[in-house]
Amino acid sequence: MYRWLLTAAAVSYGAVIGAAQAETTTLRLASFVSPKSVSASRVLIPISRSIEKDSGGTLKLKGYYGGTLGRSPLKQYKLLTDGVADAAYLLELYASGQFPDNSLFELPYNIRTATEGSLARWEMFNAGHLRGYQDIKVMGVWMSDPGGIHTRKPMSSLADIKGMKIRATGKVATAFLKQFGAVPVAMSVTKVTEAIDRGVLDGLMQSWVGLVTFRTHNVVKYHYEAPVGALTFLIGLNKKKWNKLSAPHKALIDKYGGAYMAAKAGAAFDKLGKERLAKHRNDADRKFTIPTETQLLKARAAAQPIYDEWLAGTPNGREKLDALNKILAKHRSKK
Repeated sequence: MYRWLLTAAAVSYGAVIGAAQAETTTLRLASFVSPKSVSASRVLIPISRSIEKDSGGTLKLKGYYGGTLGRSPLKQYKLLTDGVADAAYLLELYASGQFPDNSLFELPYNIRTATEGSLARWEMFNAGHLRGYQDIKVMGVWMSDPGGIHTRKPMSSLADIKGMKIRATGKVATAFLKQFGAVPVAMSVTKVTEAIDRGVLDGLMQSWVGLVTFRTHNVVKYHYEAPVGALTFLIGLNKKKWNKLSAPHKALIDKYGGAYMAAKAGAAFDKLGKERLAKHRNDADRKFTIPTETQLLKARAAAQPIYDEWLAGTPNGREKLDALNKILAKHRSKK
């Protein structure tokens, strides 16, 4: 009888442990963009499915897209740190200066593709070069495809944007436009198309992914195609929630974050950007200015005052810029 009770107890204990191990953990992933956006449809949703599959259904990232947990892009970081969301998609520019070193990746003529920029960002973060991430668990970082300048008024060189009102995001973009005599204007990207159509704005700095996403390509016909800026993105986890995850679940988050997420996101933005540009490259009513490699090098040299300003205002700025350029050179040498 006693032996039977011991056996029954052992079976019961094993069942409890097994049930605990099989218990499903669902992470609420906040995103202010729609599920049809590039970041969601080509990065977050596929990766969420892979994590769920690899975990045998015990770990799920449930996307709350379109701002279900909070619509304002400016409040996504707070949603994350307050625990309203377990994970969140952030456009770091909107995080109220929380990530002060990210302007490094916005410097003009330096990063040429979303892929090299995304991989470099992850390596820079991993090496401890970037500030502001101490209160969250960083799953992954990436960049958009670098964008040029697009206007409704005739433009064949940067000299032609003098006096034009151009939408800009961030200090680096603002400084770049001012260098050429343009008037930088801060404005939500959702309002830009109408503003240009009405003549309130003359143009914007944007990638082709964003240009078509917000239908701004319909109101601009002159395009300066050079890597003068890009946006940076982040997937972060609430630190308390991260600490409560099991070791296997943490391993899955790390497996599909980091370099994997950077490469996947970078490739997605590069591919779609090229596709959208190619689709409109031969439109009869468009004029494209595409600098040669020699012209790009000259433009980079002309932009040195912007670099000098960034270096002067960034702690250990020279060390960070040199580290980034070393990483970029490594990735380019592999092509």
